[in-house]
Amino acid sequence: MNIEIRGVHYEVTEADRQLIDKKVQRLVCDERDIVSIHFAIVKEKAGFKFEANVHFHWGNQIFIHLTDFHIHEGIDKLFKKISTNVIKEKERVKEHKAAAD
Repeated sequence: MNIEIRGVHYEVTEADRQLIDKKVQRLVCDERDIVSIHFAIVKEKAGFKFEANVHFHWGNQIFIHLTDFHIHEGIDKLFKKISTNVIKEKERVKEHKAAAD
């Protein structure tokens, strides 16, 4: 799985990278399904904007974004949304396969 982390108007710290890597390890059960994840942390006047683009091996992708005032709380919330959306995407694919059979 390829992981890209970038900051816009924000220097991504080593602590941020370690937190994201730790959270990605929880998605390890989905590693064979996920090809890559691209993260962006954007510093805005009112806080931070977090974005994630998850690419699946079957060609679909999901885009998740949210805003928060605190960096680590925002990363936690982002990963909760990623986990929920990955589960939903996998269920859709299973239903589609079952309907095709």
